[in-house]
Amino acid sequence: YLDVYIGKGIAFDKMGDAVQAEASYKKALESPLAGVQATANYSLGLLQLRAGDYERAYYSFHKTLAIYPGHALAHVKSAEALEKTGRAEEALAHYKEALKIEPKSPEYMFKTALACYTLNRFEEAKGFFQKVLDMAPNSDYGSQALDYLRKMASP
Repeated sequence: YLDVYIGKGIAFDKMGDAVQAEASYKKALESPLAGVQATANYSLGLLQLRAGDYERAYYSFHKTLAIYPGHALAHVKSAEALEKTGRAEEALAHYKEALKIEPKSPEYMFKTALACYTLNRFEEAKGFFQKVLDMAPNSDYGSQALDYLRKMASP
């Protein structure tokens, strides 16, 4: 019955009541069910990420990944939290994990490319940007990838 608190947390979050949402998610963490705990931690991480509490957000996503290592979006959100704390190398590792799980995701491919670009790994970034362009040429990600490829090609 503690999984009901996930739904309550989502409802509170949609109403903009982060305090009640957090309390509901924390109550859900009392569940003995791993799935409920993973979802509650993931949901807490999203709240914390939006609130700018990046370390706590990363910790929450990390707990989700301890239960479900194949949770691609938890890897992406972990990476976003890590980027905000200046831990770009760790962020890149999470983006690459997400990409292993969902290799056909233009979004994850683009985020991986951008992380490489940020770390001045331009050759690696070019490869990922090119893959984005190949898989989704008419998308926003494809358009942005093309912009980066052009930027890297010019002297």
